[in-house]
Amino acid sequence: MFLSAHAGRIRRPSAANVARRLKTAIRGANRRQAEFGIEPISERVTPHSLRRTYASLRAASGDDPVYIAEQLGHTDPRFTLTVYTKAVKRKAKLSDVYLAEHEKALAWAALSTAEWALKGTGARPVDGQLAELPSNMA
Repeated sequence: MFLSAHAGRIRRPSAANVARRLKTAIRGANRRQAEFGIEPISERVTPHSLRRTYASLRAASGDDPVYIAEQLGHTDPRFTLTVYTKAVKRKAKLSDVYLAEHEKALAWAALSTAEWALKGTGARPVDGQLAELPSNMA
């Protein structure tokens, strides 16, 4: 995900460099989200927390554990099933506000990129094609 080229060789960047790049991306996303009145992303987010969130949402959405394992690079889907089905169990324990937010996250995770872009603008597809997005969404 964060590979870089140096002197003609592909190498992994340091953990500090990955963290710096992620924080830069989060700050940029937060500026953009502020324009739309969307709550900012915490700067405490890490690559691992993004990975766990992705896997937990996929499990809670009912995706096949084999698919989730492949996405995460796990060789044994049973490991994935054991770790991430806890997300499904946690959902049953959520209270009103947290359950509503969890359901929003699941709905968001199910959207394609095009649907997400349209949802944010209120725009609709035209004749099966995406209408051009407003300039502030491009």
